[in-house]
Parts: sequence; structure tokens; C-alpha cells
Amino acid sequence: MNPYFARSRNDRLAVGTFLFGTLLAVWYLMCVVLPHYQLSSDYVIYAHYATMTILYFQSLANFVMVTVARPDGNCKALQRNQQTESAHCDACGIVKPPRSHHCKVCDVCVLKRDHHCWFAGCCVGLRNHRHFVVMLTYLWLAAVYGNVLQWTFVGDQLGGHGPATWFRIVAPHVALLTGHVTAYQFFVAVMTFVGLLCLVMFSWLLQMQVVQIYHGQTQHERETAVTKYDLGWRQNVTCALGSRWYLVWISPWIPSPIPDDGYEYRTSAKTD
Repeated sequence: MNPYFARSRNDRLAVGTFLFGTLLAVWYLMCVVLPHYQLSSDYVIYAHYATMTILYFQSLANFVMVTVARPDGNCKALQRNQQTESAHCDACGIVKPPRSHHCKVCDVCVLKRDHHCWFAGCCVGLRNHRHFVVMLTYLWLAAVYGNVLQWTFVGDQLGGHGPATWFRIVAPHVALLTGHVTAYQFFVAVMTFVGLLCLVMFSWLLQMQVVQIYHGQTQHERETAVTKYDLGWRQNVTCALGSRWYLVWISPWIPSPIPDDGYEYRTSAKTD
């Protein structure tokens, strides 16, 4: 288990929001949006239910795998590490391995730290990067699917897709106060706004991960233009997702060993 999971109040609030939000989205699509279309074929209905279930299960299962991974690896090994190129961490009292950084929220040095994810309640690094990327991919797919599925429904409920409808979606509170929407339409407008916002956010986060993995970088290394760990995109993908990167999309429990141990990394001929 990960003893650093959701240690701060902000983390616990974000994790709770994420778990409640994903469950609410599934209920909304299954119980509100889909019945509106009155589909005559049971096979089509079952296909939608199966798609929603798979997207939700994959997102949630990989979320769990992100949260249970210890970001610091083996603490004793960290204390024994004495690599000359590494910096000393005063907070942890250790010599940090290359590419590791101290997280003020988790209060621990994280191996190959990418960033601290509030909605996962922990840091993303060497041990859970694969699961974070897969989770983010399925969340993006779910956002695309949900927004496409509800497009006609939203038009029917809010009066088409013209400027007035977009006003109701972008400023539902104003539309409610001025009497332009009913309480139910307000709920639909809010859910639509959140769905579009999630699509934009997941698209932005996913493209960042794709760029970083392609160049063999963490977020810190991208911001500081460190390129010496770029081994070519094929090796970079393996370093991030493991040797079975093509199978990690099927199940979070399929083993996919990563080639690095967290204390030594291969470098390319590129310079910083």
C-alpha cells in the first residue's frame, strides 16, 4: 500500500470529487441521456451499456493502481544510494537518485517524478506512470464518447444548438436566475458544461503525456529542456509503459516490466 496517498485535505477533496464525478457521469449517461433516444434495438442499448462499463472500469481500475504504488520505491535503497551526480535532499536526509524530486505534498522523494496529481491523491512517477497514462487515455475516450452521445439530447432539452443554447451551457447560473431555463434544464446545462470542460482538460493532459513520453522526459525535464534520456520513441515508450506496452491497455494487472530500477538510467548522446 501507498502510505503517502491523499495526505493533504486538497488531495482528499480532489479524490472524492473525482470518484463522485465519474459515478455521476455514468449514471447520467445511462439513466438520463440514453433512455431519451428510445432505442428500439436491445443490442444497441447493450452495446452502449457495455461501452460505458468498460470505460468506467478501466478508468477506475487504473486509478486504483496509481494510488497503491509507492512513489519512493525502496527507502533503504535510497538511503544507501551514493551516486555522485545526485543531489542531497535535506527533507528526507538521503542522496536522491537521478530524475527523482522531493514532493512537498507527499513529503517524500519520488523516483522519476513527473508531477503530483491531486485527483489521484499522490505523485506520478516510475512505479505508476503506466497506470496514470492508461487511466488518462480511458478518461479521454469516455469524455469523447459522453459528449458525442449527449449532443442530440442536449439540443432537444435546451432548444437546439444555437447561440442561446451555448449561453445556457456556458452560463447556466445566469440563465437560471433570468428565467431562461428550468431547474431540469439547468441540471442538463451544468452536466454539459462539465462534460466539455473535462474533454478539454483530458485532451490537454493527454497530449502533454504523449509529448513527454515521445521525448523520454518527465514534466520537470520538459520544462528544463533535459534531453539526455531520449533513447528514441520506441525505447521511450518502453521506459514509460513497460516491455508489454501494447497489452497495458487491456488490463491494469497484466505485468509490463520497466527496464529502469529508479537509481540508474540509460542516456543518449544528446546533450541538455
